[in-house]
Amino acid sequence: MKKIFIFLTILFLFCQSKIETYAFNLVSNYSFENGKEFWATNYSGVLFDILEDEAVEGTRSAKITNNKTSSFGVEQIVLDISSTLTYKISGWIKLKEPYPEKAFLRIAWYKSFDTSGSQFLTEDTPVATPSSSWQKVELVKNPPVGINSAKIRLLVVNGSAIFDNILVEEFIPPSLTPTPPPTETPVLNCVGQACLSPTNFPTQNSSLKNTPIATPISYQNIYLSEVYPNPQTGENEWVEIYNDNDFIVNLNNWYIDDIEDGGSSPKKFSLTIQPKSYAAFDLSTAMFNNDGDVVRLLDFDKKEKDSFEYKNSQKGKSFGRVSFESDEFCLQEPSKNQKNNFCFNPTPTKEVTSTKSLITLTLSPIITSPTKSAFSINKKVNQNPYYYQNYYQPAFDIKIDQQNDLALVNNKTDVLGIYNKRRINRYSFLSLLSFSYSVLSAFGIIIKTFKHFS
Repeated sequence: MKKIFIFLTILFLFCQSKIETYAFNLVSNYSFENGKEFWATNYSGVLFDILEDEAVEGTRSAKITNNKTSSFGVEQIVLDISSTLTYKISGWIKLKEPYPEKAFLRIAWYKSFDTSGSQFLTEDTPVATPSSSWQKVELVKNPPVGINSAKIRLLVVNGSAIFDNILVEEFIPPSLTPTPPPTETPVLNCVGQACLSPTNFPTQNSSLKNTPIATPISYQNIYLSEVYPNPQTGENEWVEIYNDNDFIVNLNNWYIDDIEDGGSSPKKFSLTIQPKSYAAFDLSTAMFNNDGDVVRLLDFDKKEKDSFEYKNSQKGKSFGRVSFESDEFCLQEPSKNQKNNFCFNPTPTKEVTSTKSLITLTLSPIITSPTKSAFSINKKVNQNPYYYQNYYQPAFDIKIDQQNDLALVNNKTDVLGIYNKRRINRYSFLSLLSFSYSVLSAFGIIIKTFKHFS
């Protein structure tokens, strides 16, 4: 029994000496096996591509290209950060020739629970050295007091680099490895030379900690801003979204879809959008019909947040929102990730032909009351097919031949005004006819009298 106890003690000490971390990676899709899921660019000029069969782990990696002299790339939100823990930030980087000025990882600490507001502090890993081989960079840090969330960023300066196996782990340095409790000498319950089972052998209890899961948020004031449904050859369809809030939003696992139950599967995406800013999501495959479709923005629970319908499109042109206070869209030159351009026909009012050609009146023989008259108004409109807005305005017995018509007669007074004008004209004609008849009668009487006396 003594030999067994010594063996267990040695095994326990050996296992403890090898334990340096309790590795619970807080990064989702850390090796890019799910493509760009959970990752978003932090600048519109960044190129973010998924590479096949070039990876440290798995089969995929991320290629990031930034031609600016400032550091930009992609990022992901990390929730449930505790300032009482130590974290190791690490990843693998492979530089592409010509080598960029810098390629590294950055952790940005936030005091908010969802990375809203300003970042409190940023800390960087060492920069990757000029080499075409995979190299690992890492950083071990304690978050400042009061930190509750973070962003992990993969950054490049003036060039391209490949990233893989990105980790943010809870970490216990070797110097802080728990020291096993003092070994207690087993107490043997012996009676004479007969010994019973030993007691007080040291035991080790282990428990597994669940990896924190980011809780998605269904933000308000998130709008479709621009849609590019009919791209030029070699381009992708894309949808631009606007954040009308005063804080950063992280649209994790939201969806873009076409008309409901239209047959296409919703496209999942994740975007981080700055306050009062735009961000676009490229579709890897075509979704929208060129001759008309519906664009729908859905949250992570596939609940509709915004939608837009168009009837036709032009190649290389986009539909941009006219105002975030209304649901009007118009055809325009694309303005991806920027404020929308002017409409090709910015005036929402339709061009209407002259009143003379618009109105046809049918009157009863004698009119005594305008409320009993019957008439119809036929309206011809030169409608702009690229301006979309829904209008509905009842106007008594007026029949509207075309929808979306802004030249609608507005009230009953206008209609009666047209009618009364016509009625006055008719009375003038009757008066002239009566006068002519009287003149002819008088002339006839004069002729008869003249013949009688002659």
